[in-house]
Amino acid sequence: MVSSLATTSGDGDEQGYLKKGYLWFLVFGNREVLTLLLLLLIFAVTMAVGSVPGVANQMLYTENLPGTALLYLLTGTITLVTVVLSINQLVLSHQLGSVEEQETAIRSLLSHRAAVSEHTDSALTPEQPTAFLSLLLSAILGLVQDTSALLGDASIPEDHREQLQAFLDTVKNDFREAEDGLSDTTFQDVLLISVLEKVNATSHLRRIRDHQRTAEALPMNEENALDDLEKSLELFVISAEYFKIAYLQTQFIRFSRSLLLISIPALIITFFTSTLIAPGLTAGTTAGADNLLWITAAALAIAVSPFALLISYMARLMTLSRTTVFSGPFTREDTVEPLLQ
Repeated sequence: MVSSLATTSGDGDEQGYLKKGYLWFLVFGNREVLTLLLLLLIFAVTMAVGSVPGVANQMLYTENLPGTALLYLLTGTITLVTVVLSINQLVLSHQLGSVEEQETAIRSLLSHRAAVSEHTDSALTPEQPTAFLSLLLSAILGLVQDTSALLGDASIPEDHREQLQAFLDTVKNDFREAEDGLSDTTFQDVLLISVLEKVNATSHLRRIRDHQRTAEALPMNEENALDDLEKSLELFVISAEYFKIAYLQTQFIRFSRSLLLISIPALIITFFTSTLIAPGLTAGTTAGADNLLWITAAALAIAVSPFALLISYMARLMTLSRTTVFSGPFTREDTVEPLLQ
């Protein structure tokens, strides 16, 4: 029995580590570090394959195969940079509209900030995204506490009181955990999206409306408290979705900038390596491996560095985009648990 429990525990730990590694690769890992790890993997695989007896001659000494392959990768890099910069222009075009469009967008933001200021009893709302969300979280937790205090009214049916209290406890636990998580994050930190994903505010909105619709006549104080809580949840959902999309846009812009920085040296090194690489210029061995193999493996890693950067950023962007595909009153059907837990 003990052995069985130990095995089960070990399997659980292994699955936990695998899931953490999987999420680190997709979302939480530093994208530049992940890119470097991918390049080291490509370098190591190239060295391992080239060290197999008989493979080196076929791979390295067949009609200047390394130089030809690098030229093909050079063309692919140029195409990749062109396509990404074109997409980047489309992303930025939404921020470069006419004066009327800019005015409409700014007025919508100011109206939303005014609504948040009114419902949080705050004269000025913070400018920083995390502080803005923290203000909403604190207001929601305060409303939950106030609503819970009103449930002692004897006119509220017992079964409805218990259901409503259970709902309020769930909201309190979710938003308190989110409040603690936001205290250690910034807008540039991917953990912000993880914190927002764990707060199932859309489900809370649906449940509070169900309570309002199915409950018998509630005292005026309880109705007003639930209305205030519902409005605050709506404001939080709108703010969270806005900051999620803004984060994805900044990540794509960061990817485009990094791609430009890494592509220029990659293009230069790949071009000169492809034209100069030749068996006669790299005779001999180092650490038991052919010098031409070392040079080919390093050149290959440099040549594919833009593609490795693309993989690392697209893994994050595509994963996080799943959290914004269904916004507002809709949720995904493919999973019950938050994506980034």
